[in-house]
Amino acid sequence: GSLTLNPGVYAFGGGKDGKSGLVIGGNASLTANGVMLYITGDPTGKITGTKAAYGKIDLGGTGAVQITSRGDVLTPRQIDGEIGVALWQDRANPSYATIIGTNVMNITGTIYCGYNAMEIGGNSGQMGNQLITGAVWIHGNPIVHIAYDGRNHVDGYRSVLVK
Repeated sequence: GSLTLNPGVYAFGGGKDGKSGLVIGGNASLTANGVMLYITGDPTGKITGTKAAYGKIDLGGTGAVQITSRGDVLTPRQIDGEIGVALWQDRANPSYATIIGTNVMNITGTIYCGYNAMEIGGNSGQMGNQLITGAVWIHGNPIVHIAYDGRNHVDGYRSVLVK
């Protein structure tokens, strides 16, 4: 099937089985322009009164996936901070994220899986403008297009390798 989301913020949990969230496969398609897709859950039941496992990000298949952040659709664009985030996985969410894109997958905005691992493969058209993840596994012969545009810039930041 196909799913079209209007502009806004959408929260995806894992349901009671823990096998759901933002899961697109087969030839299913997703069009979500002007959105932030927040992948979370309620494992304690404190928020909803019903326990629900954390959701996962699992984008794959052959269908078209078009996701554009809220800030990227504004004129002029407002891309810094959470308004420029297209996919945001809850920091406490231990789910492994998978994005296996095809040439009909285009994500514009930041992909944030700050403390989690991600698997990336395929040949997507664009896989975000910024990727923030705890670890990444890139396999196969993917063409990973991350079109960084200066969003969420931190002056004086430097990477350090600790041995």
